[in-house]
Amino acid sequence: MKKIVIIFFVAVGLCVLTSINTAQQNKAEQLYQQALFDMEGKGDYAKAIESFTLVMTKFPKEKVTAAKALLNIGRCYEKLGKNEAVKAYERIIKEFKDQTQVVAEARARLALLKQPADAIQSKRSNRQIHEDVNALGAPSPDGRYLSFTDVSRNCLGIYDLKTKERKLFANPDSSLNWMYVYSSFWSPDGKQIAYQFGGSGLYGDNQYKNEFHLINIDGTGHRMLCKQDDSDSVHVWLEDWSKDGKYLLAWFAHFYPNSPISEYADLTLVSVDDGTTKFIKRVNTWNWRLSNKMFFSPDSRFISYSAPTEIGGKTCDVFVISVEGGKEINISQNPANDIVVGWEPNGNRLLYSSDRSGNYNLLASQIVNGQLKGLPELIMNNIGKIYPMGMTSNGSFYYSVESGKERIDDFNTDSNIYLASLDPQTGKILSPPVLATMNNNGFNHLGSWSPDGKNLLYNSQVKNNKSPKWFILTPETGSEKEVKAQLDSNSFFGGSSWFPDGKHLASYIRMSNKESGIYKVEIETGKIIPLVTSKDTTFWSPSVSPDGKILFFESNLKAIYSYDLEKKERKLLYQKDKDEYLIGRGLSPDGKYLAFLIWVEENSEAIMVMPSNGGEPREIFRSDNVGFFSKFSGPRWSPDGKYIYFVKWFSKKNDIELFRVSTQGGTPEPIGIVNSPHSFSIRPDGKEIAFCAPMESKTEIWVLDNVFAEKEEVKK
Repeated sequence: MKKIVIIFFVAVGLCVLTSINTAQQNKAEQLYQQALFDMEGKGDYAKAIESFTLVMTKFPKEKVTAAKALLNIGRCYEKLGKNEAVKAYERIIKEFKDQTQVVAEARARLALLKQPADAIQSKRSNRQIHEDVNALGAPSPDGRYLSFTDVSRNCLGIYDLKTKERKLFANPDSSLNWMYVYSSFWSPDGKQIAYQFGGSGLYGDNQYKNEFHLINIDGTGHRMLCKQDDSDSVHVWLEDWSKDGKYLLAWFAHFYPNSPISEYADLTLVSVDDGTTKFIKRVNTWNWRLSNKMFFSPDSRFISYSAPTEIGGKTCDVFVISVEGGKEINISQNPANDIVVGWEPNGNRLLYSSDRSGNYNLLASQIVNGQLKGLPELIMNNIGKIYPMGMTSNGSFYYSVESGKERIDDFNTDSNIYLASLDPQTGKILSPPVLATMNNNGFNHLGSWSPDGKNLLYNSQVKNNKSPKWFILTPETGSEKEVKAQLDSNSFFGGSSWFPDGKHLASYIRMSNKESGIYKVEIETGKIIPLVTSKDTTFWSPSVSPDGKILFFESNLKAIYSYDLEKKERKLLYQKDKDEYLIGRGLSPDGKYLAFLIWVEENSEAIMVMPSNGGEPREIFRSDNVGFFSKFSGPRWSPDGKYIYFVKWFSKKNDIELFRVSTQGGTPEPIGIVNSPHSFSIRPDGKEIAFCAPMESKTEIWVLDNVFAEKEEVKK
């Protein structure tokens, strides 16, 4: 009987101990998963290090979890570019010898980090191409030519690197001067070029068209292969030509209406024979600002591309997928930003850039039958942020870098906000422009002056951020404050203007549930109140009457509305004609009139003025030159209501300048700002103007020859 009792209590004790151990394991795993989310989900590496360290401190006996936590601490330090990564991996090898898999990965990462740049002699050489061509093309397979875009003529060109001769091809449709060649790719035999011809476009406007064209390099055999459908939210990107010559590779990106944010993208093959398409995979995490290019493998069986691992992610991993579709393989799996740049010609190594060590290095991984084999190989240290142009058949890698600030995709250039004194009577500039703020230098875009003229609203579109950040600058003191609307991370905080009280903004916001519209945002607290919203129609570009009673906005670039904020009544003020497009809108200082730009396709453009309560518009100025007005900025009124300011685009110079015209009509006159302003706002007293203009940068083309040359140990 005693034996039975003893056995019973021993069994109970074992059960209790097992339960305790299981509970500890569960708690350790829960804390580990939270730390993993900080690292991979939020990209907050400093916080993730604290969380992983807490896992190790609280649960030292959970060896499996502790070893994984320490490994990820090392990965986070790699991302932050700190030497503590080496210490973390060395500690794993020393203290967790029984965790063989984790130790193996730690050894591999340690070997990569410790690989000395001066311990090897390489056959590789890096050289700059000092030729008058841009980086919007690709090298021919034999390295003899570079394709490029002639921006002044909006057409395709090829440059002979040997004879220094340039050859231009006719624009497919010279009447469409707002369309140009985006990118170009060579056929495997080097006899043809495929290129993308499209419009710089307004989001949500079906004038944004893209076409894929083919042409022989002698100028014969031109044909349009395919074009995007009439949907105003589907944009296409040409990416590569398969090595067997049968297919072009493209993204068919689906955007939220009237938004630069993509909802998802379809990876698609386009037949070179007849332009028919073949769907491969839908990538919900694709981001046109991050994903860069994609490439066919040398045997044309696989495709490599870069994309975030989750929606809204700020860094990319490298993926490989079969052209037949199926499950993609993540070949980098690192919290760093990894961007694919090409394949080894006639080989199986995949080349990509990575900032996992703090600087951008060039790495190569072996891919066999679509699967990762072995560890990444360091090809070149500190190559910087690069944009891949292409690989020749002998392994020369062409790429471009920006010698100025890092580019962002708003207006295809870096930009800042400037201030200049203005003569209220003549409208002329009285002083050289000065930089308004150094906050997020190079990423800033203008909103508007506050009603009292003391503060300036602007936004920063920092690359990799899904939504702009909005700031209020007080130029007199230099103080700044961020407007933090109460939104989740998947929402988009877009175009904003002031309410007359100076305490609220009228803002275009798209919620994570895809509902969008105009919201009232309290500047101090970030509280938001919906004003006009919809899941089907996009309402944007808000402005508020001086008495704060009427909201004005546009709908899908097709109509102008007013909304009585007290009566909750919406009124259609202007509906565009079939062949017209609306380009921006400005409310007069007294709130009685609206000025807006219209563009009649392939015909003319005009400035129109109409009563803000409705009525027939009247024409102020018309140009028969399509493309006369910049598509980035609408008209603005002078504080006395006598003039309308606008941005004029000089297509031949590829430059833009600020002009004004009398509200009674007449000839427009320049005001003296020739810094290519994207947008502008005149202070209510008329004595100062704020404008957004690009920063100067220069694109350099480089060639890394013999990329995949075998390294030889230096004899010591």
